[in-house]
Amino acid sequence: MNIIQVTQTGSAVPLSATPIQCRVLIIQNNAAAVARVGDSTVTASKGISLASGGGANSILYIESPVLSINIQQYYTVGTNTQVLDVMYEL
Repeated sequence: MNIIQVTQTGSAVPLSATPIQCRVLIIQNNAAAVARVGDSTVTASKGISLASGGGANSILYIESPVLSINIQQYYTVGTNTQVLDVMYEL
């Protein structure tokens, strides 16, 4: 597993600036504010909601049997300076 942290800017931010192919992707919101995950059109009101403060509703788990998940295609929106933890397995 590899881990990166993604700092939010208040606008849609890609999980990675470069393509990373993986088969497992886990995104967790440990911050005090809700975050959203989606494609490049994700907004504060559109996308999968990750609850604040950790716990079961703050995690998004995606798995594929092959290296078909491209981290660069996933975007997040959260409060400015909010940090999300991203783990992935190649």
